[in-house]
Amino acid sequence: DARAFRGRLQHTSPSAQTSAMHASACHLRCYGTSSDVDRHDFAQWVLPLRGDLDFEVDAFGGRLDVLQGAFVAPGEGHAQTGDGDHLMLIVDCPAGLIDDDTLEHLRRQRWLALPRTLRQRLAGGSAPGSDDLLATLLQQYAPAGSAARLHALCTRLSAHPGADWNVARMAARVGISGSRLHAAFVQEFGVPPQA
Repeated sequence: DARAFRGRLQHTSPSAQTSAMHASACHLRCYGTSSDVDRHDFAQWVLPLRGDLDFEVDAFGGRLDVLQGAFVAPGEGHAQTGDGDHLMLIVDCPAGLIDDDTLEHLRRQRWLALPRTLRQRLAGGSAPGSDDLLATLLQQYAPAGSAARLHALCTRLSAHPGADWNVARMAARVGISGSRLHAAFVQEFGVPPQA
């Protein structure tokens, strides 16, 4: 059921000074046999749920299927052509939520091999409506230690406040050591990770 995949993802930072809410919208889409070039001021993940899609981002073409998705950075021109039965989950990520280094990393990566665990979650219908889909994408594709991975961790902390969030577990989610996690949190949010 398409309604099971619709939802809002929300992110909040741990400090009162940066408590502004960021929201990412999830949409289900099927595309026709032709499209115009589209551009927008937010980042976007295109995650195939079924079928194939010919996809072009800034004149680089590829084919998306349940094994490969795509990332579109803000301002990049993109077009797509669908043929046959297909369904794409589109995750819109507001401008400013992803740091510049992560955006550049994702631009270079562009075509995203979808790991089995993510494919299973998407096929099961639970991830797209959950609060942590954006966190899952950022943890999977953003570079270790990036501000984007810190924000992904904060999303997980908010979604699972009763979990055992020791420093080692949090550091593993961000891809850095426990001592580096402390410094990164203070630099990004102005507070240590367990404040």
